[in-house]
Amino acid sequence: MGSTQTEIDVKEIVTHFAKAVQEKDFDLVGSFLAEDGKFNIQDAELNTIDDCSKAEFLNWFTIALSGTSISKIEYDTC
Repeated sequence: MGSTQTEIDVKEIVTHFAKAVQEKDFDLVGSFLAEDGKFNIQDAELNTIDDCSKAEFLNWFTIALSGTSISKIEYDTC
């Protein structure tokens, strides 16, 4: 019996992620992140804090974007 494989359209995923960020839909942003992932954030002095949990990252990300307006997102193919 063969295995089933789903083709992932990376451009579509990036587009949905960018839209979630732009609309500050943090629940949707979180759905893109691994539950057991390790994330880096910055403190108030812009020092990097390594190996943060998903919850810590989403908290930091929510605060970081709370006073920010995103009017345009440009995609780079590098």
